[in-house]
Amino acid sequence: MEDNTMGAFAALDVLKKETAICLVDQGGTILAETKVSTCPEAITDWLAERCDELERVGMETGPSCGMALECAGRAAGADRLPRCVTR
Repeated sequence: MEDNTMGAFAALDVLKKETAICLVDQGGTILAETKVSTCPEAITDWLAERCDELERVGMETGPSCGMALECAGRAAGADRLPRCVTR
């Protein structure tokens, strides 16, 4: 992606070994999706390469939810964490 997306939404399904990530724009169009290792660096790097500002992060809840939300915030360069929507 040439231009980093502003105001994107990320969905993370965090499992023990692997995290599925889907990035969509405000209209719901899928911009990118992948699976990465469930580690802070992999999640942060993938998101940081693809968006400047995360509007919201949705994720499956579980033991790794806090770590994944922190990664999303760091990836977007946020001083505060993006709004988290869990289910």
